Amino acid sequence: MAQLTTGCGVIGLTIATILLLYSRFYMPGADSLFAAGWVIAAVSQLILLLGIVMLVSAGMQQTSQEVASRVNHLGERLSRIEYASWGQSDGTPPTG
Repeated sequence: MAQLTTGCGVIGLTIATILLLYSRFYMPGADSLFAAGWVIAAVSQLILLLGIVMLVSAGMQQTSQEVASRVNHLGERLSRIEYASWGQSDGTPPTG
C-alpha cells in the first residue's frame, strides 16, 4: 500500500509538472490549467510524503520485530549456557 501511495504521488507530480509547463509555454492563456497544475502538485506532494512515511514506518516495524526475535533467541541460548554451567543433568537451575 505504501509503494502504491508513493507511486501515485510521483505520477501526480509528473502530471502537475506537465500541466504547468504546457500552460506556461505552449498555451499561455490557459489560466485554469495553470491553477489546476499547482493544485495537483500540492496534493501530490502530500500523497508522496504520506507514502514515504508509511514506507519508513513499515521498515522500522520490521526491524523492531527482527531485533525482538534475535534478543529472545539469545536469551534462550544464555539460559541454556547458565543451566549447563551449573552441571544439572535435568536442565533445571539449582534451588536455594
